[in-house]
Amino acid sequence: MLEKLQTLYHNWVLQDDFSIRPVECMGVCDQACAIAFVCVNKHTYLFGDLPADAECVENTATAVLDCASQYHTKPDGLLPYAKRPELLRAGAIARIPPMPPCQ
Repeated sequence: MLEKLQTLYHNWVLQDDFSIRPVECMGVCDQACAIAFVCVNKHTYLFGDLPADAECVENTATAVLDCASQYHTKPDGLLPYAKRPELLRAGAIARIPPMPPCQ
């Protein structure tokens, strides 16, 4: 999945606004193939159980970038369930509110 995302990313219109970073562990071991969207002042999303087998990986990677595009347009990062790409609807593990400003 990471390789396919990186390949599609090179031709993606928002590549200057997003980075793809592999991480060793996101703590969702039983939810193979996990991704997260994280941005200052926006909700954080964690998705798991994304199909990454050879016949699905292209569709999944495209859905991830489509969802990232939606995330980019939302000032608060909220992604309405019905508007997310179908592959990312059932895979939502968490939506974490933005951190409040430090006092």
